[in-house]
Amino acid sequence: MEIIKLVFGTVKGRIILGVLLGVGIASWNQPDNNVPFSFFEAIPIVAICSLMAIRVYYALQIGDAAIKKRYLHFDFPRYVYMASLLLPILWIATPVLGFADYRLPLGATLLGSIFYASGLWVCHRSHADLGTGLSPTLDIKEDHKLVSVGVYRRIRHPMYLGFLLFSIGQSLAVSNFIAGPLGFLGTVLFVVLRIPKEEGMMAEEFGNEYTNYQAKTSSVVPRLW
Repeated sequence: MEIIKLVFGTVKGRIILGVLLGVGIASWNQPDNNVPFSFFEAIPIVAICSLMAIRVYYALQIGDAAIKKRYLHFDFPRYVYMASLLLPILWIATPVLGFADYRLPLGATLLGSIFYASGLWVCHRSHADLGTGLSPTLDIKEDHKLVSVGVYRRIRHPMYLGFLLFSIGQSLAVSNFIAGPLGFLGTVLFVVLRIPKEEGMMAEEFGNEYTNYQAKTSSVVPRLW
């Protein structure tokens, strides 16, 4: 139990776990290579594993919070988004997408890594600030409170900003015309379709409190959107 707490109890522990998983997967896929793993392939796997570790950790923190009302039972865009972000694993582990490979400049890899890291940080902060209000679906929970502190002070959907930054990183760091750009397109589709439904849910639940909050904040990008 102490080891589990050490790994999952800190952000550093979750990131280290993501790095180890990424290195392990890349190494497993390079059995005949003279190097232990492919650096370029390890980057997206490390990023994906880190994002999953963050999501799982904060999902475990909310436990079995009682749901007062569920607004969306089947969220097709969310499944499309999740599949698009997992495409790099398919690209690395199988030859299915090999026909769409291209040579990746080092500068694109470095820039993609920066976007990956930025997206992970924003996702971590938005999950932490949201607390028990976190939900993968559109739910209102018992004793649900409107969060307007931390990264939510200026934008209403910082988690989606994190997802978008992450997907830009995928587009830049994955040297495949399918596994790279589809991550960004899937995320944009998810965000564009999800936000109106989520804002409608929040407005119905919190009324003028949410309307006033909308007037003071941007949706995803401060001063732009």
